[in-house]
Amino acid sequence: MHSKVQRDRRSWTSLRRLSVATVAAAALAVASLGGVVYAYNLDTAGASRQQALTLEQVQRVLPAFETYLRDVMERSGLPGLAMGILIDGQPVLARGYGVRDTRSGKPVDADTLFPLASVSKVFAGASVAALVGEGTVQWDSRVSDLVPDIRFRDPYVTSEMSLRDLMSQRTGYAAFYGEDLEVIFGYSRDEVFRRLRYLPPATPFRTQYAYSNWNLTLAGEVAARTAHLSWEDLVRSRIITPLGMSQTVVTHEEFLKVDNRSAAHELVNGRAVATDVNPHNAQAPAGGVYSTLNDMLRFIAFEMDEGKYQGKPIVAEDAMRETQTAQTIINPAFPTLHYGLGLEVRDDRGRKVLEHNGAFEEGINTRISFMPAQRLGIVILTNTPPMGVPDALEYKLMTLLFADRPDEDIWPDLRDKWHEALTGLLDRPGRLHGTPPAGAGSNIDAKRYVGRYTHEYYGDIVIEQDATGLRMVAGVSPALPIEHWQGNTFRVPLLADAALNFIPGANQVSDALTLSEIDDIPDALFLRKP
Repeated sequence: MHSKVQRDRRSWTSLRRLSVATVAAAALAVASLGGVVYAYNLDTAGASRQQALTLEQVQRVLPAFETYLRDVMERSGLPGLAMGILIDGQPVLARGYGVRDTRSGKPVDADTLFPLASVSKVFAGASVAALVGEGTVQWDSRVSDLVPDIRFRDPYVTSEMSLRDLMSQRTGYAAFYGEDLEVIFGYSRDEVFRRLRYLPPATPFRTQYAYSNWNLTLAGEVAARTAHLSWEDLVRSRIITPLGMSQTVVTHEEFLKVDNRSAAHELVNGRAVATDVNPHNAQAPAGGVYSTLNDMLRFIAFEMDEGKYQGKPIVAEDAMRETQTAQTIINPAFPTLHYGLGLEVRDDRGRKVLEHNGAFEEGINTRISFMPAQRLGIVILTNTPPMGVPDALEYKLMTLLFADRPDEDIWPDLRDKWHEALTGLLDRPGRLHGTPPAGAGSNIDAKRYVGRYTHEYYGDIVIEQDATGLRMVAGVSPALPIEHWQGNTFRVPLLADAALNFIPGANQVSDALTLSEIDDIPDALFLRKP
């Protein structure tokens, strides 16, 4: 069992890249079940669909909903969940289920602190909207005008990239760009920003949607610096404190100081095994906020009232409404699913839904959604890797409330899709799983490989030797041992069994290397420094 947990934890670099994209795909599947699709911006004739729900309507379905929730928790092995339902600013349900940590057995409650993962992006949108409302920046402010040190490879992109481009995920860079720089090379937020000037685009500027944590991180930090703040101070001062979200924090260090916090969990042979939550400070605007169910219900009320909370203006209405407006088509096959400015904008049978999912590879899955016209808000916080539970719960609630879709249990189908996706991920090309070929490790001349190799975008990979053998230092990350596989190929066990391939030159001394695990520039060649 221990080796299984270790193997899964070694795969965290790629699971991070997969998680949000696959959650989005699952949400699309949920949204498309049950037949008719309506365009939310063409639904003026369907006034009945725009009526606000009443407290009584929701209370009436709660017993059936909670029965389903407990049943899915039992079948899935999910250890803990916090579930909230809001109607017209008032909580109808705000309850914890199960345990926050299988090691202690302590229960989840409405004040248990969870990592939000990519639900943090909604805070990035709201915090930048606060500055837009104050007139400090505009959505179409150019990044180069606000922070001249930020540059991109294409001079035109440097001169034209705006906050709107970044926050609506239409930069022309590949999905999840920048992850290598943080996850594998260990660079800080500022160093990632600096290195973006060397990254080639994947598509023409502003032509396609491509989801990346660094888009929202860069937008949040650039806007904050314009106000002479860090993003952390910006979101605290403009959003968290005014809303009275007294338990919400934005650094990993603050999270660790809270006793009533959720662990992450991996499912091993059907059993939940607690593990640590990794720090995500570098990408805090995109994935580093930690909150509770009670605090998130306040936040959803603020979003539904377009910047007001309990009648008090917090963020200018026009600026807040822009975050909730479709900006970029996510997938041409699903034209009613768009990205706004830190929020997804989706049609649900003629009802406008604003939402975001979040997932961390080490075992966290979160979801928020709200329907402004129906005055309905939903918050779901769980402590296992994504396996479709939040999406299945929301689908069941919508079935009970609106009775306009098949009343069926979609969780098994979502679970199977997740299992298939994650299993395929562990067999990603370039991974060297299993037992090395016969003769691995014999007659290795370490001097052929030891040295410093460099790449313009990624920086340095240093191969060094100690008493235990060869090891790799990528950027400023800790050294990782490498194992000979065959020929000039080595395995990096603690980097998801990535392949490290050396390219020999004169006298068989390596002139260059490639690392299979990097994605931003596939097959990037690191050249040996003299």
